[in-house]
Amino acid sequence: MDIKILKSAISRQIRIRRERLGLNQGELAQKMGVSRNSIVQMENSRPPIGISTINAVCDALGCTIFSFFDDIRQKAEIPEDKKESKTTLLTVKGKKFRVEITAE
Repeated sequence: MDIKILKSAISRQIRIRRERLGLNQGELAQKMGVSRNSIVQMENSRPPIGISTINAVCDALGCTIFSFFDDIRQKAEIPEDKKESKTTLLTVKGKKFRVEITAE
């Protein structure tokens, strides 16, 4: 998956999950302890969103980082023969997780 497409998918997923919970941008910002403008920027792919920020968004939206990315993966609909896989370690709140990342 192209990095530009992935950044757009992450931003779109934040908006989709926020709207699904009936939250406006200001309410999500308040839950995260950031400004509404920060949420606007996240939902518009500016600047690039780091993993710790994505984790904070997931906490505020009541989902796991794994389900967040799983939803993105499912929507990507990459043909099996085009997928590449890489396993990496992800540390979230001091806990280490082995994560398989699949991309074009």
